[in-house]
Amino acid sequence: MGDNGEVDYKSESQYAKHMTEKSEAASVFSLTKTLKEQREYLPIFQIRNELMKVIRDNNIVVIVGETGSGKTTQLTQYLHEEGKRVSYLLPSPLLPI
Repeated sequence: MGDNGEVDYKSESQYAKHMTEKSEAASVFSLTKTLKEQREYLPIFQIRNELMKVIRDNNIVVIVGETGSGKTTQLTQYLHEEGKRVSYLLPSPLLPI
């Protein structure tokens, strides 16, 4: 409750408040590899140059890949590194009617 006796609902639902606390890496991989090594380990790194050429040569590109391949995290980094702006849509599950 606030000072005036009313319930402050906003204080209870502040998204990402937990992210202000410093957290430590949990896996051996993240503790023993540099960020560069971690990025190069992802499947998308193997096709980075080819992928960037396709993006340069086309106005619209649809990227499909396995979960954890680096589509969301690394592709946006690659585009940023090349001075590009990015918009992407994450799929939503289809629900049966």
